[in-house]
Amino acid sequence: MRKSLQRGIAIVSVLAVALIVALPVRAEEKAPKKAHQTNDHQFTGAITAVDATAGTLTVKNKRDESKDFTSEKALLADLKVGDKVMVKYVEKDGKNTAQKVAVAGAGKEKKEKKEKAEKK
Repeated sequence: MRKSLQRGIAIVSVLAVALIVALPVRAEEKAPKKAHQTNDHQFTGAITAVDATAGTLTVKNKRDESKDFTSEKALLADLKVGDKVMVKYVEKDGKNTAQKVAVAGAGKEKKEKKEKAEKK
């Protein structure tokens, strides 16, 4: 009976050690996945530079903070320096990629142009 008790304790001890060793290794396997996750952000300000051909955009906010963005060329086609914009972007590997660029007041300007055209 004493041998079976010792054998049982030995088995439980081996399993406990194996479990203690395996859990941190499993946690390390999951960690790299978090490093590759992206973060969605938003930045509002005035365009200081835009190059639709190169797909680049620079926006400066009221606090004089400036951010550079890369984007699809079609997204930047109608933008010009001085436009007030809100950029929704993803930061990945230290680069800001614009997903959406909305010109502030664009809806109001279109409505005013439409009303002027209707009056003529």
